[in-house]
Amino acid sequence: MLAGGHDGWDILDSVELYSPNNTCQHNLAPLPVKVYGLVLAYVDPLRCVMACGGRTANGLVDKTCWRLDFDQNKENPFGQWVEMTDSPTKEVRWLAAQSSIKGTVFVT
Repeated sequence: MLAGGHDGWDILDSVELYSPNNTCQHNLAPLPVKVYGLVLAYVDPLRCVMACGGRTANGLVDKTCWRLDFDQNKENPFGQWVEMTDSPTKEVRWLAAQSSIKGTVFVT
C-alpha cells in the first residue's frame, strides 16, 4: 500500500494498492489530508491499516493517526479514513520507519 507522498510538484492524499506484477492495482479512499513522510502500518489485532504523522501541505508535522475502515454493507468499497482521536502519537512523526510485531507497532 502506498499512501500520500510528493510527486515533485504537489503533496498527495492518494492511497493505492500496488503489486509489482500488476495483479492488485487499486485506488483506495484518499487520506483526509495531503501528507508525506507518514508512517503506514498494518496492525493485526485491530485488523486495520493505520496511518500516522507526516508533514502536511501547510508545512506542519502531525501526530494524528487514522485507520482505514471498510463499510460492511459495501456502500463505500474504497474505504474511508477515520481519525483515531483516542490514540494520537505522543510526539510528531515524520519520515519514520515502522515494524509491527504481535500487535505492537514500533516506530523509529
